[in-house]
Amino acid sequence: MYRCFRLQGFDVGFDVNGMFNRRFGRLPNLRELVTKKDLNGKEGNFLAGAEEYDFVRGMQRRNLIIPVVGDFGGTKALAAIGSYLKKNGYTVSVFYASNVEIVLFDYAWSALFPSS
Repeated sequence: MYRCFRLQGFDVGFDVNGMFNRRFGRLPNLRELVTKKDLNGKEGNFLAGAEEYDFVRGMQRRNLIIPVVGDFGGTKALAAIGSYLKKNGYTVSVFYASNVEIVLFDYAWSALFPSS
């Protein structure tokens, strides 16, 4: 990983021997992601400026960013999160659910069964 960043810098992107791009189309590289603007023309990521970075860093330092791993399509994960939040009187302002497992599954499946 460090080698990729050292060699490619902000042009680093996700691809596995061309497999991902062939199957899903070209994904943006890091430079494109961090310079992307929202519908109002504002850069919309926490690396866009010192104020945005400091805000996210401050949340992390205060332990306000909490990663959760679970089957959000199942009956337990989201219900358990909701119960915990309600019990402690917490309010959620942002909830981000990654689909990284789909990418990892597709990659693993392709590696195990190249002809499918």
